[in-house]
Amino acid sequence: MCIRDRVSTQSTGEGAHMTTTLCFLILVIASSHGWLLQYTIEKENANDPDIYSSNAAIVSTYSVSSSQSTRTRNTDREKLIWSANCSTCRVGGPSVDLNSKKTFTWDSDLKRILSVDYYTGDLEVWYEGTSSNMNPTYTGPGSMRSALLFNNGLYWWGGNSSAAVLYQYLSGSSNPTTVLTLSNLGSTGFYVGDMFSFQGVIYMATGSYLGWLNSDNAFVRLTNSECTQSNWNDTCGIRAATYDSPGKQFMYSDGLKIKSLPKGGTVEKTILNRLYDPVLDDYVVWYSFVFDPNPNEAFLYGVGLVDGTKQIYRIPRSPLSLEGKVGSEGIQYIATTSGAWPRLGMDYNQNPTTGSTGIPTTGTTGTTAAGAGDGTALRNLHVWFSLSADKPLYNGSAATSSIALLHVPNTGKFADSRTRQPDVEAPIFPAQIDSNAHLVGPINDEARHIIYWIDTSTKSLNSMDYLTRQNTTVYKGTATDFPDNKFSKVSETACLGFNPVPDTFYWFAGDTNILQWYAYVRGTSSPTNLFTYTPTPPSGNQLPFAPWQMTSVQGSNLMYIAGMNGLYYWAPGSTTFNRVVSQHSACDSGSVSGNILQSCGIRGLTYDSNRNVLYYTEGQGIYSIRPDGSSLRTIYSRVTDPGKSNQAVAWGSLGFDRVNDLIYGIGSTVITSQTDWAVYSLPANGIGTAETVGKNGIAYFAAVLEAKPFIAIHAGTVAAPTTGSTGSTGTTGSTATSGSTGSTGSTGSTGSTRSTGTTGSTRSTGSTGSTGSTGSTGSTGSTGSTGSTRSTGSTGSTRSTGSTGSTGSTGSTGSTGSTGSTSSSRGSTGSTGSSTGSTGSTGSTGSTASTGSTGSTGTTGTTASSGSTGSTGTTGSTGSTGSTGSTGSTGSSGTTGTTASTGSTGSTGTTLPAYFFCAVTSLFDRNDESWALVPAGATTRSFPRWIASNTGGYISGTDAATSAIWYFSAPSKFLADQRAWLGYTLRLSVLTSPVLCVDT
Repeated sequence: MCIRDRVSTQSTGEGAHMTTTLCFLILVIASSHGWLLQYTIEKENANDPDIYSSNAAIVSTYSVSSSQSTRTRNTDREKLIWSANCSTCRVGGPSVDLNSKKTFTWDSDLKRILSVDYYTGDLEVWYEGTSSNMNPTYTGPGSMRSALLFNNGLYWWGGNSSAAVLYQYLSGSSNPTTVLTLSNLGSTGFYVGDMFSFQGVIYMATGSYLGWLNSDNAFVRLTNSECTQSNWNDTCGIRAATYDSPGKQFMYSDGLKIKSLPKGGTVEKTILNRLYDPVLDDYVVWYSFVFDPNPNEAFLYGVGLVDGTKQIYRIPRSPLSLEGKVGSEGIQYIATTSGAWPRLGMDYNQNPTTGSTGIPTTGTTGTTAAGAGDGTALRNLHVWFSLSADKPLYNGSAATSSIALLHVPNTGKFADSRTRQPDVEAPIFPAQIDSNAHLVGPINDEARHIIYWIDTSTKSLNSMDYLTRQNTTVYKGTATDFPDNKFSKVSETACLGFNPVPDTFYWFAGDTNILQWYAYVRGTSSPTNLFTYTPTPPSGNQLPFAPWQMTSVQGSNLMYIAGMNGLYYWAPGSTTFNRVVSQHSACDSGSVSGNILQSCGIRGLTYDSNRNVLYYTEGQGIYSIRPDGSSLRTIYSRVTDPGKSNQAVAWGSLGFDRVNDLIYGIGSTVITSQTDWAVYSLPANGIGTAETVGKNGIAYFAAVLEAKPFIAIHAGTVAAPTTGSTGSTGTTGSTATSGSTGSTGSTGSTGSTRSTGTTGSTRSTGSTGSTGSTGSTGSTGSTGSTGSTRSTGSTGSTRSTGSTGSTGSTGSTGSTGSTGSTSSSRGSTGSTGSSTGSTGSTGSTGSTASTGSTGSTGTTGTTASSGSTGSTGTTGSTGSTGSTGSTGSTGSSGTTGTTASTGSTGSTGTTLPAYFFCAVTSLFDRNDESWALVPAGATTRSFPRWIASNTGGYISGTDAATSAIWYFSAPSKFLADQRAWLGYTLRLSVLTSPVLCVDT
């Protein structure tokens, strides 16, 4: 059934009966598991053991390897599709036709192309070739053109030493036709990698290029390899390529890298910089790819060279890190194969078999997913930074400017020497590659998960959604909007800002000595020149106004600018920039000795939404300040880097990681017009001391080459995968009863022979195990991490105590009540006066408790004054001076009341927006910010109703239980480490103001 006639005569080894059994197992198990990966195996040396009585064969497997700690070929897991039974040949393909369930292959010795039905094992010869069009030099072992594709016809390569010829053969034709000839092959960089089809179009990897065959039978390039002829080596080139239909993207290798290119797109993205196999202690050089055609799956399968062996792996469509590691983040080892150039094919959705149904069994419990325990707060970290140079930044590209992305710090000897590692960066390039092309940015819009930048080569403002990796042109500008003199690689005015409240972008344009403040509202046809700004020119050794970095503050439409000689803000409608803080006096006056660029200059600026503070740099120091200019603090006075000869770092741009509470700073020990910068991460709770890289949480992250670097940060948490109860899903093994459908195949007496299909029980048992492992990727358990029931520690009740501080000011009104407390009867009135005085003292306690609201009752005391006689009232005031005994005590109480009135002066701060004074805020201007409702007596949490308003929005909730008590549960940002705010007051503001904050 499953072999050629010449194989069936074998009496030893893999004989006819054994082969038949193996084919039967393929069918049973494949229909349970849903995917069937086919791959070639070939002897690499003449002394190697035969491959199924042959030099080469095609086999299949249906699951990841059960042994993730070894890398040896396991014949027990291989199911034979076809053996050539030859001594020197190579098998072509496998090219899988999903519709007919056939695998197309060739026998290079016989010069024959045939198909194998991988259900029945039936063979069909499609074409008997000749030495001309099936030249064994190009179809046999060791060839670099041995690719076969079925696409309503057969396609394969031949030709001669100076030209590669692509042949096409249509069923029923006498001879193949030539559809493409590629010549000039003498230069390094040509070989035939994978071929595949999508929507009837043929795509092919040719080493230097990935391209397609157009309707005129011409080769059209989609993308180039990073390697060029001058730096070509054994790891270079585009060998492996496939199409991800559900993801609508091409996926291909370039040496060690795995990249993607959206259908119809022009900007490629790096999926993995490289894949490391810890068992073999080596990186993978890719040979062939196939993407699981099941629309419900999202896995890439790849085979490559690792430490001299050929290994097959399964990789998620979007790994969390650019630095892949087998056994982490869902990347798994599948099988070991061999051969000069192994290739892959794949199918899914298998048909029922003819064999009888096995007894339904209970599937085994699933095992823990690969990567369990790997989840850390640094997963999903994105660190973008700008790069520019006077020479190409990457091999294979002429670009001298880019925006690079890293998920993890640089490591190894290059990191120790603070040398840039371009091979681990995922770059964004200018649309047009020339020496003047430059990218200004990035800046991060975290609410939309988008980064923005200006591309000077096209005068455009661009964006990229870093979850979907979709690129968009936000605004196509002109030379007036983005003049070359302001947007060059060395310009100190090249700067981009964004404020999500008015959804507006800001930048500086103008002539050489003029600054024009531009604003562009998303969706409008053009930007607006708001005003022309002429800063005061510097004198002597002073630094000029030069906008280095801009940021906005949560809930505000103000823009803040690190302007070199000061920190500024701009308010809509204003025609100037207002200074928030100046440099230190010596820097401001220009009297600093030595390199003023090293010691002075406010360059870096970022916003900490957890504390509602701005971080900014001046020379070698990092500082924090409230947006209203108050509470200036030193976070780090200076930081020295042992990797830079223990010199102090002068800071450029800043970014903030609010999830891990880290400041990311780009700094350099020597600032010049072309500076070698480095990215460092620093805990945000610094206390103003001098620190050293490598101590107290301060770490080196990456090297940067740029005149004026920018940085943007996004971080999220991904919890460790857990061993869920998915093992119980294994009971779905009982679905083996669906094999009864297969029993309809009892047509033909041979069905009785297939009654060995009782091994279907084996099928159902094994199948569930792998299903369980899939379930274990239910990393949705990470959602449990948000269940950090620190919310039970919601010190909201304590906050309500502090809130009455402002109410204490009303207590001062109570002191007025003491004036009217006397009456015409001096004796009895005196006692009344003392009781009123005691109320005044209660007003002082109002500063610490809501009792201060009784101070407002003091205002009703003025009503009491209506019952007193005027002259006697005068006497009462005399009593307050302490002239009479009992009345004197009342006077002392009045003094206490004035103490409470001191608190009222603090309330004058309410003339500014409340969030200016908050360390942690919830403004509810966009959503409910992950607040929850916890009603007393209820067993589940619910979510509040978010309501937009012109004051910023608010949330409301309805009690879900019969109890009248319920709570708002705060999100994690209120429950994090707040030690930096020790000594401050906790204030709760609800109902009357959409602000919850820690306040001074």
